[in-house]
Amino acid sequence: MMKLLVIISLLFLGACVLFGQTGVTPPPGDPMVFYMFLRHHDALAKDARALAATGTASTRDAEMGAAVSMHVGVDDFVRIGETYQQLEPALAAIDAKANAYRDAVTSGATALDVAVIRSFSASRNQAILRARAQLQGALAPEAWQALSAYIDGEYRQSVRVAGGAR
Repeated sequence: MMKLLVIISLLFLGACVLFGQTGVTPPPGDPMVFYMFLRHHDALAKDARALAATGTASTRDAEMGAAVSMHVGVDDFVRIGETYQQLEPALAAIDAKANAYRDAVTSGATALDVAVIRSFSASRNQAILRARAQLQGALAPEAWQALSAYIDGEYRQSVRVAGGAR
């Protein structure tokens, strides 16, 4: 599924370049922005662990810098990571089913049905929205408010998608 999505995305982006469309900022609350944020967080968490492994800082100190950039405390930074770690297997299971469907279609064993493809996308979005609700429940209201404002504000503003793609 990932390969198919990459190919479709590249074709779409190529068409956008040819027709002069530029990237747009997704709307607030977009599930893919939240997922992109979780992946960004995971990269920062890995960087913090790598820094701690060098002995130049403790894991907590390294995480503190990343947490401050997201307007959350270190404990909340860790909870965000836990949410991502729980979401990834759910998305991997959806992707495995999508890949099996892709393989069946490309081998000619199954006819292509756009509704099936849409259902995989909807399943991914639902899993992401459940993770968002789970994280909201795990954080104190003021921490969620600050994090949500960061994701739908500063972070979302840094995200660009092909014009009209979402």
